[in-house]
Amino acid sequence: MIKLRQTATFSDIRLSIHELTLLSNALNEVCNGGDIDDAEFATRLGAERDELRQLLENIGSAIL
Repeated sequence: MIKLRQTATFSDIRLSIHELTLLSNALNEVCNGGDIDDAEFATRLGAERDELRQLLENIGSAIL
């Protein structure tokens, strides 16, 4: 990973396909693994399950 620049609200980074795949795999396990129930999901992860599933979909699109 290479950090290109950062502002108060955004970070621009460059990731290899391998790094994107690792993130995708981790998000898939968190979102679809079933180990965290819906009542605790946002509290433990700081985001709703649907938000992370959208991120997972976006990362998947970037890998292709």
